[in-house]
Amino acid sequence: MAVGFGAYGYFKVKQWVHYTVIENTEKPITGYTITKISADEHRPYRHRGYNDDNEKERTPDYYMEVWYQGKDYKLEIDESTYRVFKDNGDVNLYYDSEADEVFVAGAGSSNILGIILIGILVIIVVAELLIRLLIKTLRKKSKAKPK
Repeated sequence: MAVGFGAYGYFKVKQWVHYTVIENTEKPITGYTITKISADEHRPYRHRGYNDDNEKERTPDYYMEVWYQGKDYKLEIDESTYRVFKDNGDVNLYYDSEADEVFVAGAGSSNILGIILIGILVIIVVAELLIRLLIKTLRKKSKAKPK
């Protein structure tokens, strides 16, 4: 399971790095049309013996459908992008020609920053645990030495 999670994480981070490279080297696309933007409100699903009434299921998923170069692309967007579009209708989009997909500006860099911050936190926690273990081991050795 850990290998699968690690592989998934590797490919997601690779995708986010690819998005960041595209954002830094290319200009946002023009000539696109946003055909639909929607919020898919989740309703808690209840059936006998199971209550799926957690906070994640009550939060909506936001989607944007974009017509670009003769193709229709469906993007999953975050709430802030949804609000920005609803307020002023201006969203920067980029096109990834390798994967033939359109994505919202910031999709790569913001996710990478989050992963880096989580990684730093994990490293700090692991280092603290290792230091405590080392101190505990050294104390035991110093008490065990005959004088």
